[in-house]
Amino acid sequence: MQTVGLIHTLEQCPNRMQTVGLIHTLEQCPNRMQTVGLIHTLEQCPNRMQTVGLIHTLEQCPNRMQTVGLIHTLEQCLNRMQTVGPIHTLEQCLTGCRLWGSSTH
Repeated sequence: MQTVGLIHTLEQCPNRMQTVGLIHTLEQCPNRMQTVGLIHTLEQCPNRMQTVGLIHTLEQCPNRMQTVGLIHTLEQCLNRMQTVGPIHTLEQCLTGCRLWGSSTH
């Protein structure tokens, strides 16, 4: 639906909600909603919704959606599964980012 960051083509993540950051290959996001930042391998987030930035262990991406960085507007996370840019808490994007309509970020 939307691309964020330095994306070359949507083919990098054809069936995902959106791609974020520098995506190298589809293998980085075969069954995920999207990838964020520089993803190295699928093992970094095998059964998760997405990976965020440089993931070192699965503990960084548990069994729920994850937010990344500061968000400037609700449009960045209106109909998305996650937000992109420095986020303070997951509550900012639990129900479509409605919790953060009056936030400074």
